[in-house]
Amino acid sequence: MNKKIILILFSIILVFVLGYSLLQAKSHFSQQKPQVGPSLQLTGTPTTTLLKVCPEEWFSNQMPSTIESNTRVSKEYFIYKGVRRELLEFDVDWVKTNCSVKPQVVE
Repeated sequence: MNKKIILILFSIILVFVLGYSLLQAKSHFSQQKPQVGPSLQLTGTPTTTLLKVCPEEWFSNQMPSTIESNTRVSKEYFIYKGVRRELLEFDVDWVKTNCSVKPQVVE
């Protein structure tokens, strides 16, 4: 046979094999159901263990801001081990009950 015909046939077979392999892979992945790991509730929201430790300081920033109002910057935060930490990370009710720290207003 002519080399050109052999090359064309080889290309057709190669395209068929690759196409078939891709279809099999796509079929395999589309049949898998997403698994909910231990860190997700049935609602799909992450569950986290809130910190139940006493922070060193609690700041409530009441300073006027030049940041646009649609920017989400927390005005209250804790200092824990010398690092700013957000209130969302802590069990705030536990902190209020068990720690002597109170919000320091910054104006």
